[in-house]
This record gives sequence, structure tokens and C-alpha cells, in this order.
Amino acid sequence: MSSKIPGDLEDLLHRPLVGVVATVPPDGSPEQAPMRFTWDGAHLRMSHTIPRRKFTSLQANPNYSFLLTDPDAPTRCLEIRGWLVTVEGDEDGKF
Repeated sequence: MSSKIPGDLEDLLHRPLVGVVATVPPDGSPEQAPMRFTWDGAHLRMSHTIPRRKFTSLQANPNYSFLLTDPDAPTRCLEIRGWLVTVEGDEDGKF
């Protein structure tokens, strides 16, 4: 990531929240979907099955936006813009 997460919003990345990931599929229309995630301090990790449209959209255009909203204060939110770095298999479904 090219920018840092603001310290006063980083707690959102460590809470059990569901974010919204936005991608742009090949037809150019934006798509959004709720997504669970983990944060390792540098990267978001999201679990998704490979045949799903979100994955194929990220293959065509690896850029995405991820939005988290604080359920206790809905005007407090964090948007992360990034790109798909890697895809890892999860054959055992542990992630």
C-alpha cells in the first residue's frame, strides 16, 4: 500500500466487521459485495471462491476499493484502495 492507515481508524481493521469490496468487471460497471477479511498490518486478506464473478473481475482489473463503516458511529468509515497482490489456495477451507 502506498499510504498509511490513519491511526484513529485502524481499530476498524481489527474488529469483526464485514466490509464492502468494490471492483470493476470487464463490462466496466462497478460491483460491490459484502466481504469478511483479515488485516496483517500491510495487506487485507479476503476469502473468495475462484469461480465467483468478484474473482474474475479482479483478474481482469486488479484494482479494488474496500469500505469499512463503524456500526457504533456510521459516519466513521475507512476506505482502502488497493490492488490484488496474490491468490493463494485454501484446499482445507481453514481461512
